[in-house]
Amino acid sequence: MPYKATHENGTTSLALLTPKAAKRAASSPINDLKPIKQPKIQVYAEFGDLESLLSSNRCGELLVIKDYMLLEVSFFLQSFREFKYNIARNLAGALIQTEPQIILILKVEIYGRDPADDPHSTSLAKPILDVKEVTTVNHDNVVKLIIGTLQWNALITGSIELTSGTICAGANNFSARRSPQAIIWGRNDWEHNQLSLRQLKSKFHRKETYESCAAIFYPFNNWECTPVKVFSLWSYYSAKSAQTGTKAAAEIFNEISRSRSRSIKKKKLEELLRYEKSSDALKTQEIIGDLLHLIPKDEKKLKLIGNFKASNLLMKLANTLCDTIRSNNLGKVVSNIQDIVEKTLDKKSTIKKEACGAK
Repeated sequence: MPYKATHENGTTSLALLTPKAAKRAASSPINDLKPIKQPKIQVYAEFGDLESLLSSNRCGELLVIKDYMLLEVSFFLQSFREFKYNIARNLAGALIQTEPQIILILKVEIYGRDPADDPHSTSLAKPILDVKEVTTVNHDNVVKLIIGTLQWNALITGSIELTSGTICAGANNFSARRSPQAIIWGRNDWEHNQLSLRQLKSKFHRKETYESCAAIFYPFNNWECTPVKVFSLWSYYSAKSAQTGTKAAAEIFNEISRSRSRSIKKKKLEELLRYEKSSDALKTQEIIGDLLHLIPKDEKKLKLIGNFKASNLLMKLANTLCDTIRSNNLGKVVSNIQDIVEKTLDKKSTIKKEACGAK
């Protein structure tokens, strides 16, 4: 069963121990060893036959039951620091099964609990009597679907509710329902899932902001089906389209995402500042000007890591993009995901008909 150990130096850790092993550990350099309440066994029959539920819904035909396995208790006890990338890749493509519904995770972002490991850490959805909690949380004016554990939480930013076909892109999940229990099924081929950046709008002075602590389910791994973030919004603009404040801001974050040193070229900022100051671009132009003033005279780039002032300006710039990002997620991204869903279902239907005809 799971135990929480407090060591002599004050740090804590989680471990799966047998009763005999727990007794031996209690005599080691551990100040305290407390059992975590034994989680309820994830009984397959309690939530009905997963295969039957999938086959009785059109979108369930997207998946093959043999590709899935139950995620064990030990998975939810993994530490954020050591396993954050594997946790993300395991949960992309996973299924959240509750009594009324099944949700397919298309994109997931992993956040640590300890600010020392993750400056974007949160205390949302922290379980009390179990090793995990699947819940919806009203936060930042949206309803977030979160898998919470003692070490980390997973924010679902792309999903398909298979029983209804509802697609959600972005942090706002309007299809998930609360449930006291949930079974989470992971894929056997999770290693095919690609890592990605999280949808962050702050702390641009911290290197952890640019770590790929998110993952995308591989059949939907193209930019058109990936929920938009400040670093990818630029992809939605044509080079020939008119310059606006939003487009200029998106170009700056695109520059940052492509820079290995996490910096912005002075030349790029000067170039964007020269555009005509239309009414919708005044705030963006003001921020660009402030960013330029932070670059020393003998430097050609604005370095971001450790630069708290630049980070604050970029946070203001990111906030100007929220409405555009939300609009693209609800419109273009959902539509693109729907296109892939329909093409996949049509292809499987054709294969099934041909197989029946061959008989």
